[in-house]
Amino acid sequence: MKQRGIIAKELEKGYVSGITFSGGDPLYPGNREETGRLIRKVKQEFPDKTIWLYTGYTWEEINDLPYIGLIDVLVDGRFEEELADSSLKWKGSSNQRVIRVKKSMEAKRVILHQEKRKRQCALAGEGFVKGTVDLYRYQ
Repeated sequence: MKQRGIIAKELEKGYVSGITFSGGDPLYPGNREETGRLIRKVKQEFPDKTIWLYTGYTWEEINDLPYIGLIDVLVDGRFEEELADSSLKWKGSSNQRVIRVKKSMEAKRVILHQEKRKRQCALAGEGFVKGTVDLYRYQ
């Protein structure tokens, strides 16, 4: 109970946009019931705050948990040292996925949170530069 009080006090702050659940592993079978209770409580008391969850399990293994739909973004898959890449956003190794949970549930397939694409753009005319720009596409 004391932990929940501390969490609520922090989430009440306007500059705090949400909460992240991460390792050990919040979805380890022994943690699932309590993690679910805490996720439900956060979403009920702070519906505008985002919930991110990191787990070593894959989406396919846990997408049927009753509270998964309350999570906004799920980073799935075990961290693999040999696939580590510090340039990746929100994840540590290339085998992990950053998943938009609600969109994935609606589509009944994995929808990634953000996909970075590089595109060539050429603008004609004086003062314009031809080059590469980074575009982020939300699915």
